Amino acid sequence: MNFHSFRRWFISRMEQAGVADPMISAVVGHKRGSMALDVYSEGPKMRAARRAIARIKLPPLDGSEIKEDMVLRAAAK
Repeated sequence: MNFHSFRRWFISRMEQAGVADPMISAVVGHKRGSMALDVYSEGPKMRAARRAIARIKLPPLDGSEIKEDMVLRAAAK
């Protein structure tokens, strides 16, 4: 897995976990689509960004296969 494939995986899992598009964009450093958000906003609160990221369980670092139960934590969190 390289950087871009991990980035694609991570963004997909955030979307599947129900994280709002503006939060995903802010976390991964993309433009958020408006002058107000892209220029004037300081971005989301760190606590909210951490909660969004915590919804995703990262793949194992030892190269073992990603199991389905690793893909999403309960979206109800």
